[in-house]
Amino acid sequence: MPVGLAIALDRAVEGADAEAFAGHALNRARWELYEAAEEAGLAPLDEFVSLSADETEILAADLKFDTDPDQTTPAGWFDAADGLHLIRTLLTAVETAPDDIPDAASVLEELRTLNDLLHRATRTGARFRLSVAYE
Repeated sequence: MPVGLAIALDRAVEGADAEAFAGHALNRARWELYEAAEEAGLAPLDEFVSLSADETEILAADLKFDTDPDQTTPAGWFDAADGLHLIRTLLTAVETAPDDIPDAASVLEELRTLNDLLHRATRTGARFRLSVAYE
């Protein structure tokens, strides 16, 4: 089962279909994107991951470890403008050095989709978080 990055918004945003996004290419290139974010002095995508209690239970079951639902903290939300700044920086990094990124064309497509989602979220004041996407 491929694993990717999902995005959730804290409210409905016109024209933003967050549930249709499943960043599989981003997950496959996560270490290269991590390095690009670090080189730019920004928090990497992983810093924006926050799981809900339900998502934590699903992940725990999938990875076969125990979790105590009473000890799970609520999912955190992040400022969409912070995520947008990171995504635009990553877009530039991948466009500048596509040979450094596995499946750069798919990564660029997913980054552009995230750019659109976060741009819409920023305009409306919505917050976001990343989580695990299963397919």
